[in-house]
Amino acid sequence: MKVEDQLIRGYLDRLHAAARALPEDRGRELIADVAEHLAVALGDPAVTTEADRRQVLDRLGEPEEIVRAALEEQPVTVFPPAQAPARMSPGVKTALITAVVVLAFLLLVLFLSSLLFAANVVETGPSQGSVVVPTPMKSPTG
Repeated sequence: MKVEDQLIRGYLDRLHAAARALPEDRGRELIADVAEHLAVALGDPAVTTEADRRQVLDRLGEPEEIVRAALEEQPVTVFPPAQAPARMSPGVKTALITAVVVLAFLLLVLFLSSLLFAANVVETGPSQGSVVVPTPMKSPTG
């Protein structure tokens, strides 16, 4: 590998390392922009020596400075302070507890009445108007 190539590779490696301080998408964007500037500048026919390449890198600036400037441009996201969960007012809490108790009582009454109805049907037989389903009889041969 040529010294010039090592010089550019080392610069880009430093840029990659410094860009880790940025959000991932912004870091990729910054690296792509700098790489594009480098490609254009190094593609100039006047840039032929290692000194020319160093001058191109010097004009770009230190990778850490480039990232620091990008960090300063980043909008700062301020999160509101965490709020405690809202509490129920005593009136709402009482109404909710009352509703749950009444519902439980109604379900209990419904369950007990269905048990009494089933027990009554078994003792007295089906009432008038009830549908009786005949059970199949076994054949004498089977």
